[in-house]
Amino acid sequence: MGNTHVAVGTIVKYTYCPPASGRHYNASGQGPIPARPYGPTDAVIPEGWVHNLEHGGLVILYRGAEADQTALRALYDAVPVSPVCGFEPGGNAPGPVIARFDDMAWPYAALVWDRVLPMESVDTAAILDFYARYGERTNPEKLCQASPSPSVEPSASPS
Repeated sequence: MGNTHVAVGTIVKYTYCPPASGRHYNASGQGPIPARPYGPTDAVIPEGWVHNLEHGGLVILYRGAEADQTALRALYDAVPVSPVCGFEPGGNAPGPVIARFDDMAWPYAALVWDRVLPMESVDTAAILDFYARYGERTNPEKLCQASPSPSVEPSASPS
């Protein structure tokens, strides 16, 4: 869906929900947003975290205030260094971001640039495998020089 930076305050209509690419903010504190777990009452919007995805970050979304915050925190603590650049999670790294997003069809979803893993529950093993496979490999804005790696599988295999 592209990766155009737009002015903060611009209303962006995304084609897919949750969005894993598209127009987004590029301003300090607005996008990319700090990588950390966000609580159910924190205001986090796609225009911010889509920029984290553009940099290769992992975003985990949950729907509703009743989401399992204990499992989400344990997942955050389990995320290893990023698969290509070796960034430590949080701090100045683009991910992981864990945030509430009520507009999606699933209770949980893991995202990297242009890819979404929908889930009915927090599946740490599936999320970490998804991140190891696609994290920092599909995003357009690279934060490090990657060494050659195996090619990434397409989203769907031809029949």
